[in-house]
Amino acid sequence: MRTLRSIVSLTWLAAAQAFAHGVPPQATSFTASPDGTTRLAGVTFGALINTPPSTQFSWVCEEAIGFKVTDSPVFLVTDGKAMFSATLTGLFVSRDTGCSWTSQADLAPSGASDITTSGNSIFVTSARYGVNNGVWKSSDDGVHFVRTPVASTVEFYSGIRVAPSRPQRIYVSAWYFDPRSNAMLISDDTGSTFTRVTTTTALPATGPLKVLAVDPMNADIVYATVSNSDVTVTSWFLRSVDGGHTFSSLGSMAGAINSAVVQGSTVYVAGADRLHLFDTTNPGAVTETTADSPKEQACAMQIGSDVYTCGNAKSDSDGYALARVNGAARTPVLTWPDITGPLACPESSPVSTLCAPVWSVQRLQLNLSEQPQVVAADNVLGPAASSGCNVAPLSGIWAIGFVGLLFRRRRVESR
Repeated sequence: MRTLRSIVSLTWLAAAQAFAHGVPPQATSFTASPDGTTRLAGVTFGALINTPPSTQFSWVCEEAIGFKVTDSPVFLVTDGKAMFSATLTGLFVSRDTGCSWTSQADLAPSGASDITTSGNSIFVTSARYGVNNGVWKSSDDGVHFVRTPVASTVEFYSGIRVAPSRPQRIYVSAWYFDPRSNAMLISDDTGSTFTRVTTTTALPATGPLKVLAVDPMNADIVYATVSNSDVTVTSWFLRSVDGGHTFSSLGSMAGAINSAVVQGSTVYVAGADRLHLFDTTNPGAVTETTADSPKEQACAMQIGSDVYTCGNAKSDSDGYALARVNGAARTPVLTWPDITGPLACPESSPVSTLCAPVWSVQRLQLNLSEQPQVVAADNVLGPAASSGCNVAPLSGIWAIGFVGLLFRRRRVESR
């Protein structure tokens, strides 16, 4: 009976893990290594890794990375191909193409709220309640992080951006709820010192403040968002033309604003409802339009010179999970059939031991046909042979039926 209980437990564990990803499948972000050879899409069921020119994506589940289903990770891929996942649970890093992830020790006590890079430096912020939050900097591809002067137990550091035209200029957004306050922290020496500008009484709301983007040509033009703290969330899109010292509102929208991209005179702003375009050709009279696609939850990212957005992959909606933006046109770069299964990794890796057993259930949620799974031999990270141990694990429906048969047999044997 111990064997029976073990089989039942493992079967239901696999199903429970996959259905823990039970929020609707949705892309949330898209990033790439600076040379564009490794691309990573954040999704509500983990992460997807792609190596151009291939159009196929491989799945890495949350459990293999280490964060919780309730986390909202921010991903980064560096020059050295290190992959980072910044979450409230912790800062996780993979240096073997995504097969294994470890918690970065310097950020373990605080977790991470945002991560960005500039040249050889990586910057991380934290925003967890009840810990000593701050801003960290790494100069060795994230092996070690050191604190900057920014630190507080009563402040959340929600975002960080580096000015492309002046890498020494760093903007950090800060806020807190008791008492309500928000501020911008500005550095002109790559994080050695910061100037604090309190913005609490100068913004349309006193809720969460987050820096979103810096104009690529002008380090003094920075964009941010602030939200109220009411049950019905309203967010304001903000612009500063004096290096973050004062802000003006360019417009408001229902729900949260999650990202923004500046491309020429157009600023793409992703909201909880749609993708909004702000035309800044005339700085004194900015105009706003709403894109026809995506039709629902949006995101906005830039890789190289291209702008990408998230969408609803259902055929009766946007028809893509990620797409490249070209005016009004959308060129899909990720749809769910592009996912080939779990990332091919050594059998002892977290991806093989944690993701592969629940792929069949996750596949059902994505409405994908059965596909063979490839598992790399231990200590081999390149193309690999398949393994019978991880090929075609229990599907959700078959697993439930199998458990029922086991219980039925148990009842018969006990008579």
